[in-house]
Amino acid sequence: MSKIHEGINCDVCGVQNFPGIRYACLSCHDYDLCESCQQRGAFSKTHAPYHPLQPVATQYDFVQKFQHSATKEFQIYRCPHCGQDGFGLSALLTHLKAVHPECKNRVRCPVCVTFRIGRYGSDLLDWSLAFHIENGHMGFNTDVEHTFKTLQYAATSYSRGNPSWSIDADGAVRHLTVLATLI
Repeated sequence: MSKIHEGINCDVCGVQNFPGIRYACLSCHDYDLCESCQQRGAFSKTHAPYHPLQPVATQYDFVQKFQHSATKEFQIYRCPHCGQDGFGLSALLTHLKAVHPECKNRVRCPVCVTFRIGRYGSDLLDWSLAFHIENGHMGFNTDVEHTFKTLQYAATSYSRGNPSWSIDADGAVRHLTVLATLI
C-alpha cells in the first residue's frame, strides 16, 4: 500500500509523489494540490479558488480510515457543481439528478479522481456527471455497485499485487483482475 500519491505533482509548489491528502480540482483539467498548499490557500493562476476540491487520501490512509468500517458505501465524494461534501456514490447520483438536472458544466468525476480510474481521473467529462456515474459506475445490470465495490476492494486491500482493469472509451470499467497475495 502506498503512503504517497504516486505520479501526482502539486500544481503550485511542484512537489512530486507527496504524502497526505491530495486535493483534486473537480472543475480544472488535471489540477492537484498537496495538503500544505491547500492549507495555505495557495493556488496557481490557472485555477479559480472557488472551484470544488475533492480530498483524496493515499491508499494507506484510506485503508487505515475504513478498514474496520461497517459502512457499505463510503461517503467521501464532493459535488463538483456546488461543492457539497460527504456523498456516497448512490447519494451523489441522487443529488445530481435532483439539484443539477440540467447542468452541462464540464467537470472531473470525483469517483474517477479518487480511484484514478480511466481518463476522467484527470480529464473533464464530455457529458453530464449524472450520466457518467449512472452509465460508467453503476450501469452493470447486476448489483448496482458491484463493480465499483470491487474497485474499492482492489484499491484498499492488503495486497502485494496490483489490481488491473480495462476501461472502455467512456471511462467505464469493463473487466477487473485482482491477483493478490494477502499479507
